[in-house]
Amino acid sequence: MDPVQLLLLMMMMMMKMCCSRATELRNKRYTVNPLGHKWTHYNITYRIIKFPNTLNVEDTKKAISIAFTKWSDVSPLTFSDVSEGNATADITIGFYTFNHTDCWWAPLHPCFDGLNGELAHAFLPPRGEIHFDNHEFWILGKSRFSWKQGVWLNDLVQVAAHEIGHALGLWHSRDPQALMHPNATYTGQRNIAQDDVWGIQRLY
Repeated sequence: MDPVQLLLLMMMMMMKMCCSRATELRNKRYTVNPLGHKWTHYNITYRIIKFPNTLNVEDTKKAISIAFTKWSDVSPLTFSDVSEGNATADITIGFYTFNHTDCWWAPLHPCFDGLNGELAHAFLPPRGEIHFDNHEFWILGKSRFSWKQGVWLNDLVQVAAHEIGHALGLWHSRDPQALMHPNATYTGQRNIAQDDVWGIQRLY
């Protein structure tokens, strides 16, 4: 390859890189927490310390595991359940009712309000806590309305994946297709979108 061809090839590669970066910047709608809170290690452990009333232990563990896998598939992070051992967990997960502990001093995390409304909330690293409303009807499967019971059945995988994003350091995204969009738990967005990938890879 002569020098002219080499120069043209290098220019084309640079243009491609710039265009790719410009596309990301133009489309980026994720928000990383402004203080940059994140985990300082990539092997994150978690423990379920309180299980829901409406879902058995096995299905609860399966749902939480699936939710964590969504993030490990698009990042260098790995997640291990240490519920059975004595190891200290980075992230603790529990299902609670009404004024459980945090809402008195955490205005960004409303107290649970009974059936429907506030489904869950999470805290940024390094606190590592995810709380679910135990008044809700949690299921392993897509959210749907049960005419027989007259209540919404909430997909634990979908809600957990959203809250895990917060526990890893992400805030809400402005992309309506993103799992981290504030309305994702109500629209049923169950999968990681490109905007979520950009966000988590920006942090880690």
